[in-house]
Amino acid sequence: MFNIAPIIPSTKANGQCIERKGLVGNSFVCIVFQEPNAEFSPDFISGKVTQIYITVQPMKIDEKVYYKVNKT
Repeated sequence: MFNIAPIIPSTKANGQCIERKGLVGNSFVCIVFQEPNAEFSPDFISGKVTQIYITVQPMKIDEKVYYKVNKT
């Protein structure tokens, strides 16, 4: 099952997005899509279940877009 954080429903009454945080924080694998040159630390996501973080960042080389993938 894939949980995509921005697509998980939330309500304006639930300002802290508890359901969204629970689904993302309790996943075994978390894939993080980042802006170029952004930094990521697993400490950004609270939860004790996640075992693997995969980060994906776009990179431009000679006007072509490539993707850098890292595993933490």
